[in-house]
Amino acid sequence: MAIIDDLKAQTITAMKAKEADRVSSLRSLSAALLDASKHMGEETVSDKIALEVLKKEAKKRRDSITQYGDAGRDDLVASEKAELDLIESYLPEQMSDEDLKVLVTASVTSDMQMGAAIQAVMAKAQGQADGGRVAALVREVLGA
Repeated sequence: MAIIDDLKAQTITAMKAKEADRVSSLRSLSAALLDASKHMGEETVSDKIALEVLKKEAKKRRDSITQYGDAGRDDLVASEKAELDLIESYLPEQMSDEDLKVLVTASVTSDMQMGAAIQAVMAKAQGQADGGRVAALVREVLGA
């Protein structure tokens, strides 16, 4: 089942269960996916587009959690964490630190530039590693 179709089905289920917060989050995600596909000139929301949008939405939530936590807004932190958990349920499972380190070590050579090295690792990770984690490990391997 396509991600957008699953979101729609989950929205209906949440509406029937009267889970207002979950319905709101699911509708927000569906709208973000539809908006992205329109901007890209696509008629339908492919899973590739959906995954890219979901990654961006997850990053937004992580940033919000940090900012709200720094401001002492625990109520908003809890809300953002709930949305992040929902988004992450649609994303591929993340690689373990050990597997990612092996991938970085195998993919990066000492003569590579930082950007090229990160890009090479991200291509091989196929969405299973966060860019920040990859950048930190590449930096460590390159000694930068």
